[in-house]
Amino acid sequence: MYDYRKALKKDIRNYIEDYEYDISGSKEDVIDDLFDVLWAEDSVTGNGFMGYEENGVLLPDDKAKMYVLDNIEIMLEAVQEFGCKESVVPKMIEGDWIWFDITIRCYLLGSCIAEVLENIFKRKK
Repeated sequence: MYDYRKALKKDIRNYIEDYEYDISGSKEDVIDDLFDVLWAEDSVTGNGFMGYEENGVLLPDDKAKMYVLDNIEIMLEAVQEFGCKESVVPKMIEGDWIWFDITIRCYLLGSCIAEVLENIFKRKK
């Protein structure tokens, strides 16, 4: 079973390390800044130009479908939270599993950023 939270936290940590992201401000400011940056970052949410990149390779539709179906409860929460229920049926008919995958990643982004930063700040103490 695919674990979106684990994958997102890994991608967030990698982004912070790879880009030497400045996390010296207050935790709240860093969370807000990172959220704004990572919302459209393909290597984290896939909500940028190309779609989610897993290990530098675009996530194929069949893998996205497997990930989403493994996490249907989270997908339903995300759709409810974003108020995009009317998009679900057309996207399923189209087989646009990448859309669902990106929706889940964006939905979980804020909480995963907070967890990653909490761990980083704990290690700094």
